[in-house]
Amino acid sequence: MFDDLYMINSYFCLPDKIKELKIARKELETIFYSQNMATRTEYTDIGIVTRAFRLEKMVIEHNMAQELLNKRIERNELRHKYFTSYLDSLAETDVKRLYQRHALNQNVFVTEQLEEQTIDEINEIETCICLREGIFVEEKLQKVELTDDFETNLDVLTQLFAI
Repeated sequence: MFDDLYMINSYFCLPDKIKELKIARKELETIFYSQNMATRTEYTDIGIVTRAFRLEKMVIEHNMAQELLNKRIERNELRHKYFTSYLDSLAETDVKRLYQRHALNQNVFVTEQLEEQTIDEINEIETCICLREGIFVEEKLQKVELTDDFETNLDVLTQLFAI
């Protein structure tokens, strides 16, 4: 239950997270274009060595880092869009109470039903994000009871992980 309440809190903090990621993206650009790309000589244990900027390697790494940040920003913006849409469907007092309790950490009464509904909505949003990325998500994980018999355990686990 604690994880679920933390999830609600993190959804209220999405705008800040998106801003941080956009700042990180700008810093990535600054760092990449501020480095020395010229061929140079260095003094090492074996003597004077010529070092060249590995353009292909550095550009590929930079583009991959950019792509990862862009995907994270996109996913978080999508989360924020769907969560805002959900909040718009609630009564204004419910939204205010949820915000006070989870974003501001105030001791405000929120019904258990409203928190469960919000957690269910967040789980739907997360499922949507996973399916959009091509990741299949099990609805409910089933509890597995293992025994002392190896053959029985093997059958149970085979059924669990069968595609």
